[in-house]
Amino acid sequence: MEDFVVKMTPSIDKRLSSLENMVENLIRKQEELSSEIKQTIEKNNETNSMILKALEQINENNKKADDNLTILQENRKLYLDALEKIQKMEKEELKPLLEHLNTNNDLLTSNLINPSLYPRMHNLFWRSNVKHLGPIGALMGNHIGMLGSPKP
Repeated sequence: MEDFVVKMTPSIDKRLSSLENMVENLIRKQEELSSEIKQTIEKNNETNSMILKALEQINENNKKADDNLTILQENRKLYLDALEKIQKMEKEELKPLLEHLNTNNDLLTSNLINPSLYPRMHNLFWRSNVKHLGPIGALMGNHIGMLGSPKP
């Protein structure tokens, strides 16, 4: 084929080449914008995937928190039941035992007040053991028994 040459005026030629340059610039800008749009879409996809992973972790954490809450509620119920049983047992079983122990302690105390037990109460028969303690025996004055110093 033959190349056709179109003859035109220099002003039209100038105008036409100017339009060609403008079209080329527009095409280049469109390609740049399209590559920027692709990069933005890729970044958005990455961000979306990160957000989805974070949401999945939040959901997992919420499930664990719910599980922990149910366990804590069960534990609370168990502890309250145990405390109720202890209170019942205290009223039914421990209180009579403690009262009996207090009665026995009162009897022991009243028996210790007996004047015939005075030397034993103040450890008077074992004073010689205190002398073997050396400086401690001297500090004690060799007269202090288990319940304190004897009364004359």
